[in-house]
Amino acid sequence: MAKPFADSAGNGLHMHISMYDGQNQNLFLGPDNVGNPPISDAFRHAIGGLADTMADCMAIFAPNANSYRRIQPGNYVPLTPNWGHNHRSVALRIPACDGKNMRIEHRVAGADANPYLVLAAVLAGMHYGMKEKCEPHGEMIRAGELFEDETVTVPYRWDTALDTFKAGTVLPEYFGEEYFELYERVRRSECNQFYAQVSDVDYAWYLRAV
Repeated sequence: MAKPFADSAGNGLHMHISMYDGQNQNLFLGPDNVGNPPISDAFRHAIGGLADTMADCMAIFAPNANSYRRIQPGNYVPLTPNWGHNHRSVALRIPACDGKNMRIEHRVAGADANPYLVLAAVLAGMHYGMKEKCEPHGEMIRAGELFEDETVTVPYRWDTALDTFKAGTVLPEYFGEEYFELYERVRRSECNQFYAQVSDVDYAWYLRAV
């Protein structure tokens, strides 16, 4: 479960992704190893693609009702597609590392997500960004920089995430139309069944309190 205990932050599924060419050169490292951090255009565009597709992918990163109990301010969970260098409050983090290990840490998915689908969605976002030359959302947040913005721009309710997923135009190209539609229908059916249940909270809040 992504959020098994109400008074604890929850469990994430972070992924670290780097990209190398046929000569084993890290394509995320900027030319001549210049910059702080020394990131390449490919890296920047990959970040831009991940930012552009993040909302569409939330139904994969947070696949169950319990997933969205974790996606709340104050839970140390990314709430918007921001990015930063060695900063543990952002969605897309550049870890402190040498040039050979330059990589993206994707910090959005919960522990209940399917790791294969999460990785497929992340790679799709990166490829889309590099193909379309997408730019990141906002300025990079620097290491040690005070950062307290908890603006929520990703879907943080299950049905809303499924609506956003269904309306997306990028993922069908990568997942295939048939699988994309099947995934939405199956998760939507489970979502509807979940919200049709009468829970103990209903009785505690609305019946026993009368």
